[in-house]
Amino acid sequence: MSKWKYYYSVRESGVEWLGKGPTHWSLKPLKCAVTFQRGHDLPLEQRTEGEVPVVSSAGITAWHNLAKAKGPGIVTGRYGTIGVFYLIDTDYWPLNTSLYSIDLHGNVPHYLCYMLHSLADLFLLNSAKSAVPGVDRNDLHAITAAVPPVQEQNEIAAILDRETAKIDALVAKEQRLIELLQEQRTALISHAVTKGLNGLGDSAKRYTEMWTETRLGRAIKLQRGFDITGAADGMGDIPVISSGGFSGQCSIPIVRGPGVIVGRKGTLGTVHFCEGDFWPHDTTLWVREFGGNHPRFVYYFLLHMRLESYDVGAANPTLNRNHVHPLIVRWPDVESQRRIAEYLDRASGTVDPLIAKVNETISRLREYRTALISAAVTGKIDVRGEAE
Repeated sequence: MSKWKYYYSVRESGVEWLGKGPTHWSLKPLKCAVTFQRGHDLPLEQRTEGEVPVVSSAGITAWHNLAKAKGPGIVTGRYGTIGVFYLIDTDYWPLNTSLYSIDLHGNVPHYLCYMLHSLADLFLLNSAKSAVPGVDRNDLHAITAAVPPVQEQNEIAAILDRETAKIDALVAKEQRLIELLQEQRTALISHAVTKGLNGLGDSAKRYTEMWTETRLGRAIKLQRGFDITGAADGMGDIPVISSGGFSGQCSIPIVRGPGVIVGRKGTLGTVHFCEGDFWPHDTTLWVREFGGNHPRFVYYFLLHMRLESYDVGAANPTLNRNHVHPLIVRWPDVESQRRIAEYLDRASGTVDPLIAKVNETISRLREYRTALISAAVTGKIDVRGEAE
């Protein structure tokens, strides 16, 4: 934050998370800066397609022909997605999973959105007090907010628009780089497991690859994972692998490693490799029989298959092994599998660290974005006159 000025005249707010702030800012309960009300039911059978946005805790999720609230307004989650704030410029319909502003008390809507963003952690803490996560507007209204004069609100919002746009552009650029690296990795895996190492510059390729056509179910056997019971789910050191990857630990090694696990429900088609013993969760399929094939090759081959495209088409997408086992695949001999797997391990060893490094950059940019907003709306930095 060294590039920004600081306010010369500050005072203690008496609020731990606010600390010191400008003396000319007002300290007031949140309800005196923005007052929230619970949203309204709108059953599907009562909706008529129109141009009025229907806003839930997840943002605009549908459109209707009638409005329940005047814009501009601010909507946040009462249940569901909590601690995210949406500025709606037009008239809108706030759903009952949300809280929406009914009085902005003359404050700048755009600024209030940034101010509320800095309060997100307090909204989340409030929601954690009940068994079913949800926020109570009366608790939120009691939060102390530091509110600058309206002209200053406009200046702060303008500067934050400019600076966050720069950060968002950098994040988008880094995310595109990750996409390109992942595309490169995917193309490399696809070529290697379907065509071998020809054309990939493998210096160790001084052998003849033997390929045959077979059904996947003849090469390997997939099996559905297992429920975690109260007795099995504990504090052991055996990893529990769900469709999304590592999801906990238990004390019972139900499957001996190494293993390959595929997302069956939830995060469909994801492929995970486990070196040691593991518990495959009920949301997965796991390779019960490798049939003498190389486990790492099997991992890369299943990655290449994009198994999410083979779901059964139910309301809840599910991967059925009976839809996967009959697929005709081109399968190499075991020695070729070993060489291909070793080559891909080396190649991934260069790409994966690059992706991790870019993800770290994205994380730092997002942290800076959050810190900048918080510093500006709590008076830790003075951005007045910076619009030029």
